[in-house]
Amino acid sequence: GGGPLLRGAAPVPPDAPAAPSTVPIGVPPPVHAGCVSSFSALSPSERGDYSGTAWEERHTVRPPSGPVVLVCCVTTAGPLSVAVHPSWAPLGARRFLDVVAASEPSYFSDPGVPMMRCMKNFLCQFGIPGDPSAGKQFRGKGMPDDEQWLPAGPDHMTNARGVHRFPRGYMAYAGGGKNSRSNQFIMSLADNKRLGGGSPWEVPWGELVGDASFETLGKIYTGYGDNGPKQGVLSNRGADQQVRDEFPELDYMTGCTVVEDGTAGAVEGEKETGGDAGGDREESAGRDEGGAAEEAAER
Repeated sequence: GGGPLLRGAAPVPPDAPAAPSTVPIGVPPPVHAGCVSSFSALSPSERGDYSGTAWEERHTVRPPSGPVVLVCCVTTAGPLSVAVHPSWAPLGARRFLDVVAASEPSYFSDPGVPMMRCMKNFLCQFGIPGDPSAGKQFRGKGMPDDEQWLPAGPDHMTNARGVHRFPRGYMAYAGGGKNSRSNQFIMSLADNKRLGGGSPWEVPWGELVGDASFETLGKIYTGYGDNGPKQGVLSNRGADQQVRDEFPELDYMTGCTVVEDGTAGAVEGEKETGGDAGGDREESAGRDEGGAAEEAAER
C-alpha cells in the first residue's frame, strides 16, 4: 500500500530540482535526508566527550563517556538524528542498532514503524513494525537490563541548573519489569523530571541531536495520545489498511541508517537472554504490552 505523506515539508522553490513529495517507503533514507551529516556537526558532549562542563546544560549528571554512533531516521513528521551512546547502555544501544540493520525484510518495510503512542508534552512510543513479517527475530526477545546511570529518587529530578533528569530528546525502552526490554522504544517529547527514576527499562541509550530533530519532535502527531493502535493488533496484523483507516493522522518511522560509527565495531554487548516480563505500574514512560502470547509486559 502507499505510504503516508511527509507532513511539514518546506515549500520547494520554483527553480529547485524536482524531488519526490513522499517519504520513500521501505527504502533506507539517504544520509542527507535533513539529518546531521557527520560527527563534525556535533558538540563534544554529543560525541560522548564530557571532559568539560558543557554537559551540565543538557544532563543532570555526567554521562558515561565513550564513542557514539550517529543514525539518521526518517519519519513522516521529519528527520531525526540519533546519537546512540553504547557507553550509556551497551545492550540497549546494540539492540537499537541491530533493529536499524535488520533486513529481508527491512524493519521499516511499508508502511513503516507506527509511532503508536505519542502524548503531548510527554513521550512517543514506537517499535512494532508496520509489516508483521519484519522484526520477528526481536519479538519477545528480552535482554538483561543495563545499569542505570541516572540517579534515582526525588532529590535528583533536576540539577542545580534546573535541567530535568530525562530531558527532551532522550531515548530509552518501553518495558514492564526486570529484563523486559525488547523492541519498543520511547523518546521524550518534553523535559521530564520523573522518567529514569528507578524503572530498569528507562536507562537512556541515546539522544536526539540537531535542530531539525527537535523541530520534528514538535510535529509528531499526538492527538491519539494513549488511545492509538493497540499493541496486540500491531504485533499480529501490523499497520494494515484497517489500522491506517482508523488512525489516519498516525506518524511512521520509514527508515533508519547509520551515518557515522565512532565505535569501530567495539560494541558487542553481552549475550541476550529471555526477559522476565510482567509487573504493573500506574504511570510510566513506555509500556510494552506485547502481542498475542509472544510478548507480555505492561509498564
